[in-house]
Amino acid sequence: MKIIKLVLISISLVILTFASANYAGICIKKASWLNDEELINIAIERTIQRQNNKTFHTDGTVTVDNPIPYKSINEFLVANPKCCIASRDLDTPEGTMPAPFIDKITGHFHKFVKVNYTKRYNIENEIIEIPAYKIYRVKNCGALY
Repeated sequence: MKIIKLVLISISLVILTFASANYAGICIKKASWLNDEELINIAIERTIQRQNNKTFHTDGTVTVDNPIPYKSINEFLVANPKCCIASRDLDTPEGTMPAPFIDKITGHFHKFVKVNYTKRYNIENEIIEIPAYKIYRVKNCGALY
C-alpha cells in the first residue's frame, strides 16, 4: 500500500512540475522560454507573411488593393515604432481578456501579442496609410494561433 501511495505522489509531483513550468511560459521541448522581444518578432513575421491585397469592409464588400508590403521585421519596426505589446492578459474596449487557465498549464498559451501597424497601399499612384492591428495568441514554444 505504501508503494502505491509513493507512486501516486511521484506521478502527482511530475504533473505539478510540468504544469508549473507551462504556466511560467517555459517551452519544455527546448527547456527555455521566449522573451517579449522574441514573441513580438514571431507575431510581426506572421503579420508580414499574411499581407494581402484584399480589404474586407464592414458592409461585406471586398476590394482588391495594391498593398506596399513590409519586406522585413526591421522595416516593419522602423515604420511602426512602439507597435507591439506582449501580455498575459489582453486589454480590449470590452474589458480585459484573460487566457483560460487550462491553456496556461498545458503550454497552449504563453502571451497575447498585439501588433498595431500601418497598412500601406498605392492607389492611383498615391500612398494611402490605414491603421490596422492583429492579435495573436502565442504558445510557449512560439507557435501562433
